[in-house]
This record gives sequence, structure tokens and C-alpha cells, in this order.
Amino acid sequence: MLSYNIGGVRGAIKRKFISSIIKKKIDFACIQETKLENIDNWLPTYIWGKNRVEWVSSPSNGSSGGLIPMWNKNSFHLNSHFATSNFIAVEEA
Repeated sequence: MLSYNIGGVRGAIKRKFISSIIKKKIDFACIQETKLENIDNWLPTYIWGKNRVEWVSSPSNGSSGGLIPMWNKNSFHLNSHFATSNFIAVEEA
């Protein structure tokens, strides 16, 4: 499991750094402070490096916040999740 405050995910260097850590057998990761208001599938797929990723997100509020918990869908099965602007809770099935 990995939790990382990235302080903005727009830079390619930061995305590559996180991706390199996740490829070392991480099954669940939470990226904090993405500073993104809209998150679509390209970012988690790019960071994870494979299509086996599932994720949920909480958008930033302007230039502050933003969360993306993501996981290997072969290792973690989402039962439910609850999100606010400050946190995301995920429950495994």
C-alpha cells in the first residue's frame, strides 16, 4: 500500500516517479493533492501502467486537494466507497 502527497500531478516527472514506485508490487495506492478538478481514466491508467487498475476520485477545490485511490483489480475488489472533498473511504468486498 502506498500513500503519496504529490503536490500536483501535471508534471511528467512526478507521474513517472509514482509510476515507477507502483510497478514495484504495489496493490493499493492513494495519490493526494492531485490539484485536478476533473480526473478521467487516462491518469490512473498512465500511472499504474496497465489496464488492470480501478479507481475512484475526489476532485480538487480550485488549486487545493484532489485524491485518487487506485488499486490492482486482481488483488482488491471494491465493495463500496464514500467520498467528500476531504477524504475517500473504500471498502473491500
